[in-house]
Amino acid sequence: MNRNSVLAHKCYCCDEIITPAKISDEHIIPNALGGKLKSRTLLCSDCNSKLGSEVDAPFCQQMGFVTNRLGIKRERGELPAIKARRADSGDPIFIESDRTIFAPRTTIQKTENGYEIECDQKNIGKAMETLKRKVPNVQFSKVEPFESDLQFHLESDFGGIACYRAVTKMALNYYLHRGGSAAPVSKAISFVKSGGNNCFVILYYPSRDVLPRRIAKQITHVVTIRGDPVQKFLYAYVELFTAFRFLVSLSETYAGNVLNESYCFDLQQRREIKTETQFYESRTTVADIAAAPAHIEAFKKHTKDLFAGDLKINIS
Repeated sequence: MNRNSVLAHKCYCCDEIITPAKISDEHIIPNALGGKLKSRTLLCSDCNSKLGSEVDAPFCQQMGFVTNRLGIKRERGELPAIKARRADSGDPIFIESDRTIFAPRTTIQKTENGYEIECDQKNIGKAMETLKRKVPNVQFSKVEPFESDLQFHLESDFGGIACYRAVTKMALNYYLHRGGSAAPVSKAISFVKSGGNNCFVILYYPSRDVLPRRIAKQITHVVTIRGDPVQKFLYAYVELFTAFRFLVSLSETYAGNVLNESYCFDLQQRREIKTETQFYESRTTVADIAAAPAHIEAFKKHTKDLFAGDLKINIS
């Protein structure tokens, strides 16, 4: 497949010509997830903004615990803190991407030796003033931040239509970025635009790794496209942060050329890497993959292996 030319392009969402006034940078994988590869020939600025808020933003918020815990770099914006609970007391805490831990609210407790203040480091001055108003003669002895290795419980939801639309969009973005035609993927485009039933994305953890030469502890994003005109099947593999892996059915009426396109991005080194992928499925086996409990168990194992602390992910 040839890369997009410099000729005028249509927005795959609204089907309008992308005029110079409507050009925008669309990340193949959202920048909020650390994605770097982008194109100016996929979406007009209006549709980019609309899909960004309706599709990308909810999924990136859902994946916030991943970007936070891995300290993923992106082009703009700070990584937001994530909410967890202390393992010893169950009290809520917030965790910054630099592993700083702070309480979301200020508490002042009387102890045998005086008073104890627990609060966000940014609010320590205000907390001291509050205590001084209550106890004018109070003396402050020391300030101790939470230890960064404090044990915590972290629970996160994963899945739902927001997730599956976003993953489908990544597969579409790469397919179209590499010069694919929008005609055979019209149903997938409609799903990204408007939602509906998820007939496109399933968890995918085959016994044979898609990356046979995977480097241990390397954190990657991967998108692989396969087009099989004999089966009339166009499908993709999307891998996020090494652990989150999906098979995306893009078209069951594909009649174009044989396609075998792959992109792999090292999130720690912030660079594209060349690697072989072994990813071949028939359209008749996809239903069996979707129904296999082993894929859900593999998902739980891979995501659990990524993080320290007590992580629980609820799948929908």
